[in-house]
Amino acid sequence: MIRQMRNCFLLLLCLAVVLGGGFVTASPSAQAADYPAWNANTIYTGGEIVSHKGQLWQAQWWTQNQEPGADQWGPWRVVQNDPVDPGNNGNDPGNGTASYPAWNPNSIYNTGDIVSHNGQLWLARWWTQNQEPGTTGQWGVWELYQENPTDPTDPTDPVEPGEPSNGFYISGTTLYDANGNPFVMRGINHAHTWYKNDLNTAIPAIAATGANTVRVVLSNGRQWTRDSASEVSNIISLLEQHEMIAVLEVHDATGSNNISDLQAAVDYWIDIKSALIGKEDTVIINIANEWYGNWSGSEWAKGYKQAIPRLRDAGLQHTLIVDAAGWGQYPASIHNYGQEVFHADPLGNTMFSIHMYEYAGSDPVTIRNNIDGVLNQGLAVIIGEFGFQHTSGDVDEAYILSYTQQRSVGWLAWSWYGNSGGVEYLDLAHNPAGTSLSAWGETIVNGPNGLRETSQKSSIFQ
Repeated sequence: MIRQMRNCFLLLLCLAVVLGGGFVTASPSAQAADYPAWNANTIYTGGEIVSHKGQLWQAQWWTQNQEPGADQWGPWRVVQNDPVDPGNNGNDPGNGTASYPAWNPNSIYNTGDIVSHNGQLWLARWWTQNQEPGTTGQWGVWELYQENPTDPTDPTDPVEPGEPSNGFYISGTTLYDANGNPFVMRGINHAHTWYKNDLNTAIPAIAATGANTVRVVLSNGRQWTRDSASEVSNIISLLEQHEMIAVLEVHDATGSNNISDLQAAVDYWIDIKSALIGKEDTVIINIANEWYGNWSGSEWAKGYKQAIPRLRDAGLQHTLIVDAAGWGQYPASIHNYGQEVFHADPLGNTMFSIHMYEYAGSDPVTIRNNIDGVLNQGLAVIIGEFGFQHTSGDVDEAYILSYTQQRSVGWLAWSWYGNSGGVEYLDLAHNPAGTSLSAWGETIVNGPNGLRETSQKSSIFQ
């Protein structure tokens, strides 16, 4: 609030390595003139090769009007002068390490690149530089390359919709639970970090509303009292006892445009990972509440494209949630740059969140366009916060509830109780125990398309 599928590209890439196909590669003798020039108005869906400024570039995912070479994290990568197809062993010079370039700490490697190092072949899972193969750990950037690299225990291998997994995962626009069943969040935000002593009263009361998810406000200590790993473990256990999913968020970066605040949120998740690893089936990580207050998408995307790989390098395999820029109310950041952010996740397990207040949730047309603009990119989205009004205007909460039900999009209402600073009207309950609901609370809990009517628990609790 203001105050504060799976990765389709990786699936294609894995199949390419296994079957010897993959993206079209330029022949060793290919010249820029052999390929069409890049055109800012053309839509590229992934795999196309274009010429631009004397070099060949290959699209790694869907893109339009993003110039090749403009961004090292962007959708374009340089096609090597002598690209090797790892599946075409009959035509390559040989299958040994001599067939591939030696790893070089100064070189930049993109997803799918293969190098030789210490007598072995290594496959880059995502963008990397100066990370030595064999030293990055089981979940690190380098995977030991074999004839058939697909490993059902490897978290980078795609999971088909409906298949069981070790935790939540994204496929296309849908969030699946660990049993392979679609899961649509229907829940409530709880401002835990400001009301730590009320936890054991508030969580059972929220459970009694029928909510299947609680988004829990945490602090990394930069603005409020830090929530320790042991405290977070206790929160998760309590939610599990009441058969609710935990969406955990760091609130200290709210509205900040400073990359250091986002990185501090990442540091926090890594620091408390002992409370998180092994809980991938009941915990979803909302990286930083409303980081990047400006209404701009490019810098927002750059920040998250640095943050997400750090979490994965640390072994955190959970589904991740990224809030929109503009205090969560600028969905155009997702519409325009969401694909880039999604593809920065080597696990393809990232979804997005819009906070619908007076700007993002003001009327039916705005609500539809904001939600559809994400879904039409093939990305998953939730409404991570919303109210019935906010400081600068009205919110069409009835349409948010009906349209999200129509599109199977999750939502998390703000907030259980304890609002201040002139937005006390956003309290769903008048006290932690929820013995009396506000009119806003009655709408969310008992109204049309509310919790009692639409919420279904995750199948992992059945």
